Amino acid sequence: MLCYRKCGRMWKMVRLCGSSSKGWSQPRCSSSKKQLLRHSLIKVLIYLDFRHVVSVRCGDQPYKSGNDIAQLTVRMHTKQKLAVYDRFGHLILGSETEPREVVEYVVFENHIAVIDGTWRLHDKVYPRWIQPKQGTQITYALDDGSEESRPDAPASLPLRVEEMEQQRKKDEKSGKTADDA
Repeated sequence: MLCYRKCGRMWKMVRLCGSSSKGWSQPRCSSSKKQLLRHSLIKVLIYLDFRHVVSVRCGDQPYKSGNDIAQLTVRMHTKQKLAVYDRFGHLILGSETEPREVVEYVVFENHIAVIDGTWRLHDKVYPRWIQPKQGTQITYALDDGSEESRPDAPASLPLRVEEMEQQRKKDEKSGKTADDA
């Protein structure tokens, strides 16, 4: 059933999704991801290899409900430029000038119980051998609430020099010299 219905539309969706300037996580994102995507640039330059369908799955979710959903996992080997900026315009990640080769496994899904169901981007798969990346340092502006918790005057800290001077005076009173210690 999946192969006979709108297979051309699915590949058109894969092509359009790959050339999107907003990135993969646009359809399902939290508010923090939306803020990050607002200041990012992802540009697919060329496809280095044909897109391959790695896996096709069809499931009924929840079981015996008639709500059939098909999922395709597609391997894409592209050359991309990625640049992510913070809200002040400073570059956090990537570069606008240097392209990188990227191999991605992207999951598309379709609600096949509906005749007019469209293919949409579901998720991106990260293989086990890829190490998790360290998060970036994101800058924040201080709000007025944090100003109240700051001290009004500097606190005096004991200096190590004063402790050493007191120890030397004690040693002189007891008759010890620096050579004895």
